[in-house]
Parts: sequence; structure tokens; C-alpha cells
Amino acid sequence: MFRINNLTVTAKGYKLLDGISFRIMPGQFACIIGQNGAGKSTLLKAVCGNQKTDSGTAHLGKVDLLSLPPEESAAFRACLSQSFEPRLEFSVRELILMGRYPYFKKSPSTEDQQLV
Repeated sequence: MFRINNLTVTAKGYKLLDGISFRIMPGQFACIIGQNGAGKSTLLKAVCGNQKTDSGTAHLGKVDLLSLPPEESAAFRACLSQSFEPRLEFSVRELILMGRYPYFKKSPSTEDQQLV
């Protein structure tokens, strides 16, 4: 189960999210919809650890997503910004392989290459 409980985010004195709570049960499908400025991207950034939260929790099963160190968090989630513009040219294969970084030490294994 994925649970968000009382998540609040404030920036520059404005509440961007105010006590957001919901849960998604295994097998359920969910969409986040709303007008521009409603907080959709802020919610996703907060859950991914890319936006500081003022209060609240985010759990995936028993794992507290907001307290994980970045290297552990990377194994649970992936974020690709809606305005991603790489400065270097990557092939699609190379970009997908970057998602395997949390699972190898110095270089990708044969298994990593096969999974991609």
C-alpha cells in the first residue's frame, strides 16, 4: 500500500500543499489531476525527496520514503522531470541504464545490461 498522511509543503511563505492525505491499495490505479499550480508536481517532488516537506509522512508498505537516505531512496523510485533537457547526448539505452545505478558499484553487470 502507498500512503500519504497529512503532507504539508511551504515555500516562500505560501502553503503549496496543506495536509494532503490519501492511500492507494495494491492493484489500484491512481491519477493525479488538477489545474496548473494545484500542487501536482510539488506532491511528486515531495514524495521523491526532491522537495522539503514541513510535515506529514509517505509510506510504501512499511518503508518511510521521506526518511530514506538518497542512495536507498533511489532503489524505490525514479523521477524524470517534465522539463528534462540533458546537456549531453544520451541514447535511450544509456538513459534507462542510469536507472540501474543504485544496483551496481562501479560499472553495470551483465545482468544490468540484460535487464535494460
